Amino acid sequence: MGKTIKFFISIRHFFLPLISLILLWAFLYVLAIPLTYWGLYGEGAESERIESLPIHEFILNWAALILVMLTGSGLLIFNALRKNLRYAKPYLLAMMVVILIHIFRFEIDQLLFD
Repeated sequence: MGKTIKFFISIRHFFLPLISLILLWAFLYVLAIPLTYWGLYGEGAESERIESLPIHEFILNWAALILVMLTGSGLLIFNALRKNLRYAKPYLLAMMVVILIHIFRFEIDQLLFD
């Protein structure tokens, strides 16, 4: 891990993983997961019963972040195993930024839309 910290990363190599991971997270959080739930369960009594389950809240709140972290970790490990540490470091930093955005998503929503 010490070698990874020493490598300099260019702005292009940082923003490409950052923007791609943020767009993937936003797509999953805003569109894919809610539409999948709506398509599977629809509306009515059954969907209300499913909404009351704790796993429903976990999936809606954390599934997008977990999938993005798995994708970012896979790309990080892929580049690290190929000894492309210059390309591995931006994925680590981008995942940290996505985690911060996910933690403060409600505050960002209030800031942008209120």
